[in-house]
Amino acid sequence: MNSTMDGFLVLDEDGLIADFNKKLIEIWRIPAAIVSSRDIGGLRDFVAGEIKGPQGFVLGELSNFDSAGKSQLLELKDGRLIEQFSQEQHVDNLTTGRVLCFRDVTERKQTEEAVARLAAVVESSDDAIISKTLEGKITSWNAGAQRIFGYKPEEIVGKSILILIPPELQNEEPGIINRLKKGERIEHYQTVRLAKDGRAVDISLSVSPIKDHSGKVIGASKIARDITEDKRRQEAMRESDARFRTELERLVGERTASLQEAITQMEEFSYSVSHDLRAPLRAMQGYATALLEDYRGKVIDAEGQEYLERIASAGLRMDRLTREVLVYSRIPRAEMNLQGVDLDKLVSEIVRQYLQTKAKGAEISVESPLPPVLANESFLGQAISNLVDNAVKFSNPARASRVRIWTEAHENQVRLYVEDNGIGIRAEHQGRIWGMFERIHPEHMYDGTGIGLAIVRKTIERMNGTMGVESDGLTGSKFWIQLPGISERQTKQS
Repeated sequence: MNSTMDGFLVLDEDGLIADFNKKLIEIWRIPAAIVSSRDIGGLRDFVAGEIKGPQGFVLGELSNFDSAGKSQLLELKDGRLIEQFSQEQHVDNLTTGRVLCFRDVTERKQTEEAVARLAAVVESSDDAIISKTLEGKITSWNAGAQRIFGYKPEEIVGKSILILIPPELQNEEPGIINRLKKGERIEHYQTVRLAKDGRAVDISLSVSPIKDHSGKVIGASKIARDITEDKRRQEAMRESDARFRTELERLVGERTASLQEAITQMEEFSYSVSHDLRAPLRAMQGYATALLEDYRGKVIDAEGQEYLERIASAGLRMDRLTREVLVYSRIPRAEMNLQGVDLDKLVSEIVRQYLQTKAKGAEISVESPLPPVLANESFLGQAISNLVDNAVKFSNPARASRVRIWTEAHENQVRLYVEDNGIGIRAEHQGRIWGMFERIHPEHMYDGTGIGLAIVRKTIERMNGTMGVESDGLTGSKFWIQLPGISERQTKQS
């Protein structure tokens, strides 16, 4: 008994423990003194529950042992399962006792349950789960495989896996086997297999190696998912997408043609404004000016001369307004070549020319050096000139006009400030000044068309820049332009 892997317990005819082996103590995990006491009741204290055999016998109750070879499962309090076998002892055909054999079957039962659960999962899976040998012989076939491919297990188990593979794809199989032998797993490989009725089935295939206890690859397990409907939906979506793209391209083409036609009409209108509408304005201004010069102090009285002056002034303003509208309309279509601009040189030249031609007693200071920026020099020059002109124009009569120009770095951007000490712009008007024809001061006080700042902003935006204004509405305004900065070396290269 001591040489076996099972625990033995010998009971005499009175049901008392007569003998036991060491393995019994190990399996039950109890002190030897408990069984040495000869009372089998000590073992019952370690049993959590009993799973009775067919005849319903219970540990130690000899009256229930009607025949030999019975077994029952005992659940111990530590959660383990022990299987008990019993055998009667006979001397001269009289029962003299019983031998009980105990075996720890916890792991075996857990394995059996796990296998049963796995088998249930495999059988209930919608996917085909198939196993085969390395030679390609099919060894298992679940209900999912039958549903997808149409073969019953008895029709296909034992046959070659090539029965499922189209002839033109059978050269793939050796490569898959070689990868499996290396222990590789193939995930979600999309291919085609043949059903029993000859249909081609699009599947997503995952293949895993099956190994024996020594780790040697002895076969393969395949999980095949039917993706035929998915493929059809994808194809339908591709066709729908192609139709949508074709229709979209057609609509875009039509809209583009329509837009191009509108642009052409706008250009024709701009040409008309530039030539046809400005011509009578120039005539009005010219005749009014001629009358003032030729008949000053003669026939026309002072009131008539005032009227002529107003006509000439209105014609001049209308001509300027027309020119600025044309400038604004051309900005979106203008070719805006961006390159490195020496801001220091550009601003200094603008200020020099302005002081020579326009400024009357204004003080303009530039805090050099000003870093280079990425812009269109011509358009940027016009924008800065406009800001300088506004800074001087909207001055406060109570104090001398002062304009300050400087820059600040904002990460990889350069912000150019044009600050004045003029009349300022109240907060409620700061959003309006960027619109077309927006004026916040009477014309008789400050000349202008109300388009200048709209032109500046549109120009700066075309150069990938931004602009804004800061003012308390009392002590002046601070306009700023922000553009991408570049290095001095890039400026010289450009």
